[in-house]
Amino acid sequence: MEIKLQLFGAFRKYGSEIILEIPDGGLVADLRTSLEKSLGESSSRLIKISRFATDKTMLDDDSEITSNISVLAILPPVSGG
Repeated sequence: MEIKLQLFGAFRKYGSEIILEIPDGGLVADLRTSLEKSLGESSSRLIKISRFATDKTMLDDDSEITSNISVLAILPPVSGG
């Protein structure tokens, strides 16, 4: 299944979105692995501490990615002062 993932924060250096491939019935954990392969090992730590979300809810690693999800994003941690 092809997934369009919106990128925010520290991931913006890779563009505003990325297309990833995961198996049908794949989980967020599969999406995390696919993203790491696509962006490379240097982004591994940031990917591990980031959250995935739809336009309505945050997703856990065991959440299934279904074809009816219209918006999917990765949200890195934010800090500021």
